[in-house]
Amino acid sequence: MKAAPIVCCAIAVTQCIFCFPASAGQVDRFTCHRQSGGPMPAFTLTIDLGTKNIDVPPNSGLRPDPDTVEITDSTIKWSFMRGFVTFDRKTHELDWDTTAEYEYLAAIGQPAEQSEAIFQGRMRCRPTTGHASR
Repeated sequence: MKAAPIVCCAIAVTQCIFCFPASAGQVDRFTCHRQSGGPMPAFTLTIDLGTKNIDVPPNSGLRPDPDTVEITDSTIKWSFMRGFVTFDRKTHELDWDTTAEYEYLAAIGQPAEQSEAIFQGRMRCRPTTGHASR
């Protein structure tokens, strides 16, 4: 009878290991602040290397379109509704570009009232405390 609790515990541990394989992935978090270019609010970028996905808050306007996140050893790239982003994993610089929106507005006869330069920018991202493997 004493073997039953041990067997149940072993089964529970095995289920956890096989049901949640992504838990072995590393999650990094960065706080990003505007360095140059157009206006952009500060935000936290979360990179889940286990699932090869990222998370940015909706107010940044940089939420990735489905299936567009590309993670390599040196960069993370994705597109979003109005443009694209490149995050340099070594320098922690994030470049965003929405000049396609500027060009679209000009093409349909509704030119933006601002210069094309504010439709792109660079952010400096710093690792936050607590970024760690999960």
